Amino acid sequence: MVARSSWRIAPGEEAHLTPEGPTGGSGLAGLLVGLALLLEGGLRLWRTARGSYAPSLLGGLIADYLPPERRAYHAHRAAERRALLSLEER
Repeated sequence: MVARSSWRIAPGEEAHLTPEGPTGGSGLAGLLVGLALLLEGGLRLWRTARGSYAPSLLGGLIADYLPPERRAYHAHRAAERRALLSLEER
């Protein structure tokens, strides 16, 4: 049995964009991911406008998969952030 792709348009047919996407699924997962990215972007923009450091919330999810030199860089950046915060508290 050959699966027919739903995103191909036969000659003479019109293209209709639907929220289901090319797989014909519900699109709920895509909607939730889009909403999460929108909220995270808004939070980062708000924190940056206040002058705060605004790292990506998703960065923590992928930090374990970074190359070793990136882990050292992130550890250094986190230590620098803690040092700056301790100076502000004085």
